[in-house]
Amino acid sequence: MNRPEHPTVSGDGSVADLGAHRAEHAATSSAAGASERDVELAALYARVSELEYESEFYRQQHRTLCRSLSWRLTRPLRLLNSLLRRKPVSDRFSWASGETSRREYFQFGRSDEDLRILRQHAEDLATLRDDPLFDPSLSLPLEWTRTGAIVAFLEQWSTHESKLPSAGLVLRRPCPGFHPQIYAHAHAGTYDTTVVNPLAHFIRSGRPDGPWRHDVITPVSAPRAPEQDNVPPAALHAHFHYPELAHDVVRRIATRGARCDLLLSTDEVGKVEVLRAAASDYGRGEVKIRMVPNRGRDIGAFLTGFGDEIVDRYEIIGHVHGKRSLHGGGLDPFFGERWREFLWQNLIGGLDRSMDVVLARLADDAKLGLVFPEDPYLHGWDVNRPAAEELAARMGMAEPLPPYFDFPTGTMFWARTAALKPLFALGLRWEDYPREPAPNDGTVLNAIERLLPLVALHGGYRFATTHVPGVTR
Repeated sequence: MNRPEHPTVSGDGSVADLGAHRAEHAATSSAAGASERDVELAALYARVSELEYESEFYRQQHRTLCRSLSWRLTRPLRLLNSLLRRKPVSDRFSWASGETSRREYFQFGRSDEDLRILRQHAEDLATLRDDPLFDPSLSLPLEWTRTGAIVAFLEQWSTHESKLPSAGLVLRRPCPGFHPQIYAHAHAGTYDTTVVNPLAHFIRSGRPDGPWRHDVITPVSAPRAPEQDNVPPAALHAHFHYPELAHDVVRRIATRGARCDLLLSTDEVGKVEVLRAAASDYGRGEVKIRMVPNRGRDIGAFLTGFGDEIVDRYEIIGHVHGKRSLHGGGLDPFFGERWREFLWQNLIGGLDRSMDVVLARLADDAKLGLVFPEDPYLHGWDVNRPAAEELAARMGMAEPLPPYFDFPTGTMFWARTAALKPLFALGLRWEDYPREPAPNDGTVLNAIERLLPLVALHGGYRFATTHVPGVTR
């Protein structure tokens, strides 16, 4: 890969244009008697422009490489190579002075340790390969072979530096309905979690029940379609900072299933009109549109904007929003669009009648308190635990918060209103939410997102996830 040439003006609004504009501005200022600081800024602008151009060049090269046929076909071999070259577990610990030197250890002990690890990886690979539980489409959607996806999962788990995977590296889920970190944490004293893969151990142990397992609702799992007279009073709340997305929500649910009122919210008068037009033909129930402050995002609109009405009128409530996640795209400009589509497919439908399936399950199971998409990524507390602990204490949740757990990543879900009663009872006000632009993490909004299933469990309810086969992110 060759280093790119120095950026030039391309005339298309690219970083090259930006750099040229900055340089021209600096040159003009200098000609007018600019200070030494202006000259220094001009040099910095030029350097920033060069770095931006190079960054974009390498991003394009990276995209091209990852999309190539040769890269995908050789991925299993590359993953297996990294697995075999992994440092042994004993090499992660500090060395103390003693009779045996580090050189002597490597001469007499390392080969045995490496052989033990390699044998364990081979056993785990055989277990996952021969059992249908591992789901490659959920765990690694871009992999072309099931074996390659299994090797990737084994390698990702085994190369963490800590006893259990750290919060700094996000794992992929190996199959619906199972959380490997919860399982490994619960069995940390039973087997070597640094070497033995948790899903393989779970399969060989006879798939025992525990907090690492939960129910999964699929498009064909509902016993029947919900009828008008057997679904409790239900509503779907949808918040739109980007109102142009409202039409898509209404289109997916307007002509289907039992009655479900539509509660829409946004933050500007002009956006209200867009929502009104989008919902003009909605026929499944009443439509209410409310303008709320631009504070608290979708959670503020849900709890503070509509909270009292939800508690008073509805037994079942859904919550979605026009997610775009512009901050999280990185190399992928469609990151937020794919994430939103994944969530909406699981909760309201598109390929399948997901909304009606969930309503039917909630109508039939009085102890089911929360339903949310089975996210392929295993996120944790990150920096949100302190805020979550404070909220949990206010809601009377005395049990310590678990280190690993499932939650509705993206904050979209269906719930039994009674299961979230402690959350509504907090009586959060608009000033309790961060001002915009709000941080992407570490706020009360992120804490609430993670506490939702724990609040339901605290009230004696269960949670389940939805999974549409072939739909992932």
